[in-house]
Amino acid sequence: MTTKSVLRIILVLFSLLLSIPITQAQYRAGIQGVVLDAQGNTIAGATVTLTSKETNKATQSTSDSAAYINFLSLPPGRYRIEAEMTGFKKKVLENVTVEAEQTQGVNITLEVGDVSEQVLVTADSAPAIDTQTGNISGTLNTKEIQNLPRLTAIPSNFCA
Repeated sequence: MTTKSVLRIILVLFSLLLSIPITQAQYRAGIQGVVLDAQGNTIAGATVTLTSKETNKATQSTSDSAAYINFLSLPPGRYRIEAEMTGFKKKVLENVTVEAEQTQGVNITLEVGDVSEQVLVTADSAPAIDTQTGNISGTLNTKEIQNLPRLTAIPSNFCA
């Protein structure tokens, strides 16, 4: 083989590699919120750790000058959120659910106290709120549907 042939083969292989699209899952779901103290004042510089319950992968962020936290491009699933700041009790939110294509709003309130103390909140029963539209979503089971109030008659003056 000549040098030209080897260069042509390398060039062809390189161009083939560049033509293969790099695929990676892209998610538009996320978690965003604000870190507050018990009086509602913002806490900048708090360390917030987000851990996936399915994969145990942890991502860490620090609340910015407006105490804002933001975790974007999350796969749907359940997460654990831990917030810490010197002079405050550690706050743990368990089972925060992220739905596909939605941003979950989560505000974290830290209580003044020893760093060794921690507050644990289980979010199994919290409804998912779409922070963009204010809609609350969830699933009703058969018993809940059967227990909905029934409208028996429409008053005659209801429609004008």
